[in-house]
Amino acid sequence: MKAIVEAANYCSERKIRKLVIESDSLLMVNIINRSWKVPWELQEYYDELQQALVEIAVTVQHIFREGNKMVDYMAI
Repeated sequence: MKAIVEAANYCSERKIRKLVIESDSLLMVNIINRSWKVPWELQEYYDELQQALVEIAVTVQHIFREGNKMVDYMAI
C-alpha cells in the first residue's frame, strides 16, 4: 500500500491527471475500489491515498503475479 501511496503522491505533484494502477494484490485492488472495508492497519495509508487521488482519474486493475516478472527482474 505504501508504494501505491508514494506513486499517487508523485503523480499528484507532477499534475498527472490519469493514472492506471496495476496490483497483484486483490486485497489492495478491492480496498482502493471501495469494494472491501479498509482494515484498521491500512486506514492511515488509505486516507493519504485518497488525498493524493483527489484530482486524478484512477483506474485500478488486478493482475496475476506472473504479470510482475519484468518488475521483479528490474528490482534485482
